[in-house]
Amino acid sequence: MKKIAKIIEKEKQKNKLLQTLMKKNQKTDKKTVFELVKQFNQKPNLTTILKTIKTKRSTYYYWLKVENKIKAKKEKYLLQQNRIKALCLQEKYFCGHRKITDLYQKTFNENITKKKIYTIMKENGIFLSFKN
Repeated sequence: MKKIAKIIEKEKQKNKLLQTLMKKNQKTDKKTVFELVKQFNQKPNLTTILKTIKTKRSTYYYWLKVENKIKAKKEKYLLQQNRIKALCLQEKYFCGHRKITDLYQKTFNENITKKKIYTIMKENGIFLSFKN
């Protein structure tokens, strides 16, 4: 009796999961899968959820790994942006991207290309200002 009750409970949870997926009326992309896993994480186990959505477990973990790498890249980019802004402010905007590159590498002991510095400066509107 207990086994049957467990099976019925699992099927109800699968139904609920599929109904939620149908309400969104989307393909099973990364965002949808992550939302459903977060929403139904308490009761059915991860394997059951992923089987219901028809997504492989290895794919799910690959997506998680890639998502973490993307977050780390964004954080590093924001840090670089803030450092470049600080250097430009320190130099009172009288330096171009080449000089800022040299200052950045000396100050923070981190290699960064001139092109990357130029791109960040261009995106943030940090330009070399001339004295009149």
